[in-house]
Amino acid sequence: MKTKRLNLTRLILVVAGLAGMVAFQFYKKQSPYQLHVFSTQKGWGYTIISHGDSLIYQPTMPGLAGQKGFARAEDARQVGQLVIHKMENGHFPPTLTQADLTQLGITTR
Repeated sequence: MKTKRLNLTRLILVVAGLAGMVAFQFYKKQSPYQLHVFSTQKGWGYTIISHGDSLIYQPTMPGLAGQKGFARAEDARQVGQLVIHKMENGHFPPTLTQADLTQLGITTR
């Protein structure tokens, strides 16, 4: 009887430990950044938020002269996701080039 109880206790501890490790790995992999796309008078833009603070407010297309917004919400979302990817990989500020926009299929005209 004691052996069964001891084995059950060990099993519970092992399962709890594994669950804790899985939860830690999931939490660790989550990005601290959130992307919000919004409409403007000139098109679409995005904001990147981390821990409740706005890090990047981009109401226009970056790297272009003038104040032109993105033509589609999906364009703003794609560029915002690229910016987050750059920040997650240590690039700050996450500079975007015309080539980045072209590679994503974003028209800048």
